[in-house]
Amino acid sequence: SRRISVFNPLELTTLFASGSYDLTPKSELYGEVLRNQRKSEQQDVGQLLPTIPDYNPGFAFPGAPYAIPVIAVNSDRAQTVDFSRFQGGIKGKIDSLPWGKNWNWDVFGQYSKSSGDYENDFIYRDRLDAVTQSDIPCDQSLITQSKPVQCVNFNWFSKATLEGNFTPEQRAFLFGRAKGHTSYEQTTFEASANGDLLKLPAGMVGAAIGVSWRRDKIDDNPSDPEKNGNFWGGSSAGRTQGEDTVKEVFGELSVLDNVKLACHVRVTYSMLGGVLLSAASRGQERAITERAMELLRLFDLHERAHEQGRNLPYGAQRSEEHTSELQSQFRI
Repeated sequence: SRRISVFNPLELTTLFASGSYDLTPKSELYGEVLRNQRKSEQQDVGQLLPTIPDYNPGFAFPGAPYAIPVIAVNSDRAQTVDFSRFQGGIKGKIDSLPWGKNWNWDVFGQYSKSSGDYENDFIYRDRLDAVTQSDIPCDQSLITQSKPVQCVNFNWFSKATLEGNFTPEQRAFLFGRAKGHTSYEQTTFEASANGDLLKLPAGMVGAAIGVSWRRDKIDDNPSDPEKNGNFWGGSSAGRTQGEDTVKEVFGELSVLDNVKLACHVRVTYSMLGGVLLSAASRGQERAITERAMELLRLFDLHERAHEQGRNLPYGAQRSEEHTSELQSQFRI
C-alpha cells in the first residue's frame, strides 16, 4: 500500500529532577538530572526509476535503446534520540574579600550525552544493476557491495511491477532497511566568581572571573550501504569520529561597566588623577556613568546594568553591543 504521513507520529518522554541542600547559611550543594527520549517516524513514497537497456531479456520496446519505468515505492524513515544530562555543583556567597565585597562563587560539573538511532528504507544499487544492466535476467557477478544473495527475476513492464506490487522474494532482494547511529558527548567543569571589584567616584565596578574545561566527542556511524555507496538514488556518507578539548580562563565586567569602558579612551584626566580621585576624574566618571545609564534606558537594559554581560539573552547581548558603540562616540 502507498501512504504518506500528513502529521508525522511523534512520541516524546521527558524526566527532570533537581534538588539542593544548604551546607552552611552561605553555601549550597545542588544538582539536576534531565532524561529525554524522542521517537519519530515519517511515512513517504518515492519513485524507482530503473534504466532498462534494450539488451535486457525483459525489454518490451523494440527499436528503443532503453526504457525507464516509473514505479512508486515506500520510502519510510524513523528516528529514536535519547538525551541525558547530569549536573552538580556547589555555590555560595562571601560578603567581604580584600579586593571587594558581595562576591558570589560557583563550581560545577556537567555531563551530557545524545544517542540517536535512525533508519530508512533504501534500494540496493548493486542488486538493481544485477537485474537491469545485463543480458541475463539476474547477473550475480554485479552484486559486489551487499552480502551474497540468491538471484530473483523481475519483469519490469508487468502490471504488478509497474504498480509497485513486488513479490516477497523480489522485495527482500531489492529493498532494505538501513540503520545508522550518532552519539555526542560533552563533559564540562567550570569555576566562576563575580562581585564588586573596586569603588570609583561614580559607583562600584563589578567583575566576573572564572576557568572552564570542556571536552566534546562525536561518533556518527552511517549504515554500511551508505558507507559503501550502495544506496540507489541516494548519496554516500562516511563515518565522522573525533573529540575536542577546550580550556578557558575568562574575566568579565558588568553590563554598565562594559558600556562605560567604551568611553574611557576619551577621558582627559591623568592616571594619578584617577588614583587620587581628583575633581576632574570624579566629574568625568560621573558624566560617563550618566551617559551610559541613559543609553541603557534607551535599549531597555537599565534594570540589568549590574548583571554580567554573558548572563543576558542573545538579543540583549546584541543591544549591549549597540549601546557600547554609541557610548564610544560620547565626547566628555
